[in-house]
Amino acid sequence: AKVLHGLKGARIGLMGHVLEAMYDMHTDPTAVSSAFGLHVPLLEIEDVVRLYNQVTETEIEAKQALICQEFDMPDPKSDPVTRKLTQEDLRQAAHTAVALDKLVETYKLTGLAYYYEGEENSIQRRVATSFIVGNSILNAQGVPMCGEFDLKTCIAMLIMDRLNIGGSFAEFHPFDFAEDFILVGHDGPHHIAIADGKPVLRSLTKYHGKPGSGASVEFKIKEGPITMLGITQTANGKFRFIIGEGESRKGPIPPTGNTNTRGFFQPSTRDFIKKWVMEGPTHHYALGVGHHAETIRKIADVLGIESVIVR
Repeated sequence: AKVLHGLKGARIGLMGHVLEAMYDMHTDPTAVSSAFGLHVPLLEIEDVVRLYNQVTETEIEAKQALICQEFDMPDPKSDPVTRKLTQEDLRQAAHTAVALDKLVETYKLTGLAYYYEGEENSIQRRVATSFIVGNSILNAQGVPMCGEFDLKTCIAMLIMDRLNIGGSFAEFHPFDFAEDFILVGHDGPHHIAIADGKPVLRSLTKYHGKPGSGASVEFKIKEGPITMLGITQTANGKFRFIIGEGESRKGPIPPTGNTNTRGFFQPSTRDFIKKWVMEGPTHHYALGVGHHAETIRKIADVLGIESVIVR
């Protein structure tokens, strides 16, 4: 009931454009409204830039204090593009986080999916590439925020949040065939509520696969059972839930300034991943803690959306 109430009348903003290399992120906002009963306000990057220019020094200082309270800022490790969080990147992250708060309030947003590159050295690029910290704070406050223009996964994150199981923006990363696990995570926004310990902020001299540089969030997911919800579309344009369950286990992860966890799946991770990709998912999904596949399938049934649990 909480999920259905959260979807009904929600306002998931969409800002920017889809990446040419990620057309699986694209979807029709009117189809989203029809299937989920929510509205998709179409926003311009200038909508947040205008609010960014209104932020006061007092607001920046208050947000910096919150960030310092909620995140660790360790020395860099092996990744050559990471360094200890700089004061400049901390201030930039805080400034943009305040602007995002104002954006959510001004447009009465329940969530936001975005991607925007902007001209090099422009204020548009400076703002759009420094959303990450503010996004993670908003995720923890129940406002799902995700990059790469992925409206479908933003909805999956909202569903998980209303189930109180997290809802981080995630995808599959490198595979370890020797130990039979796959790294699960992503750069960008994550749900602090499901972190194992205090999340980490690092400065990246270059973002992974995207323009820009600055503060990036890194944390490990809590050890134990995990659930994944991917929302894809069939050949006739109908939405489809792809649901999976696995286990997060502790172990070394690359200190890249991105969130990762070691994901193990049954009957083997290799077999599970083969079955998962054969269901036609997009490459993103929402990641939560606990095993909740059957609950999410019931939500799909109530919404009249096809679903499959990958086993």
